[in-house]
Amino acid sequence: MGGTKKSNDVSTGSIEKEESVEEGLFFNGTILTLASILVILIGMLASQLGDIVTTISVLNSAGKGQHESRLSRHADERGVAGVTLQQDTDVAATITPFVDRNEPFVCRTCIPQSRLEYWSNDAAMLETVGPDAEIPVRFAKRALSSTAASSSGTLFRRLVTPGTSKSAYDERTMRFSEFLAAYDNKTSEDHLYGAQIPIVTHLPQLIDPIRASAPLGTLIEALGPTPPMNHKPLSMYIGYGPLKTQTHYDSLENFVCVMSGGMKTFELYDPATASLYMYINRKDEGNGASVFDNTGSKDSHHSFPLSKYAISTRVSLSPGDCLYLPVYWYHSVESSQDRTISINWWRMPERSKMMDLEHIFCSHSEASTTAARATCH
Repeated sequence: MGGTKKSNDVSTGSIEKEESVEEGLFFNGTILTLASILVILIGMLASQLGDIVTTISVLNSAGKGQHESRLSRHADERGVAGVTLQQDTDVAATITPFVDRNEPFVCRTCIPQSRLEYWSNDAAMLETVGPDAEIPVRFAKRALSSTAASSSGTLFRRLVTPGTSKSAYDERTMRFSEFLAAYDNKTSEDHLYGAQIPIVTHLPQLIDPIRASAPLGTLIEALGPTPPMNHKPLSMYIGYGPLKTQTHYDSLENFVCVMSGGMKTFELYDPATASLYMYINRKDEGNGASVFDNTGSKDSHHSFPLSKYAISTRVSLSPGDCLYLPVYWYHSVESSQDRTISINWWRMPERSKMMDLEHIFCSHSEASTTAARATCH
């Protein structure tokens, strides 16, 4: 009886042991299976992350690999791509990707210094133009104090907010000769600025000097076709600083070159990312953005709480430097104290690009009431 029982106990123990082993194998197998699945998932995630990183890398270096032999590109200040155009550069192939992406670029010494001498001489320009030519001139009250609001100089702003000290400009017509005689008077209460002067209709005598000083013609052509005459396809800005324009956008492609004098600094906002935070109200403000009216400083977070997320890019131009400023990029322009002249070549944007950007603006009108309020009428 005892032997039989012992045999049964051993047999039972063997069965229990085998079941325990099978359970262990099953448990271990489950762990191995889960571990394998986890490894596969991690591998897939790493692969996707790798693709994302690769995509970002490609986007950040777009144009570099394909045009490496023809294009020198670098990060300029806060992210604005820099290009160097050589005589053998395929300009259209170099510039078109930027235009397609609606991405600004800066071209350093795009115009040789030897072609800029003319623009440093008021007497030479006056001799070319003649004494009777008339131009539109903006008048604003000069910022004479050293407060933070005026640290960037006179703010030329289209609209004035009642009850504030923000300046607004008036526009009057002056003879070019009278303007040149008065615009360097820094003791006058009125600050004079010759802004967006239409060359073709008001100073056609300057067309030949501009052609002689212009960057590669194919560069301008690569930005788009010439707009109708009422869009002022060629314009000049001339004045002494310090001064600053209000934050605004333009509805044309813009290629701006500093021809003489001091420095111009552009603060740029990408409409694809910043327009959600710009509190756009085109019905009342047109192409302006009052959120940064106080010389660009973000001091109105109580009224515009999301404005702090509108990250800007800054780029400064010296004589001979040019900037491609894409359509609908919000920007303000700050000029140094020196006499500064810049020439703007305006081009028509692709209709599909305009529609895409309009969609960005208008879609933000559906955002929450604390976000941007685009007026799309």
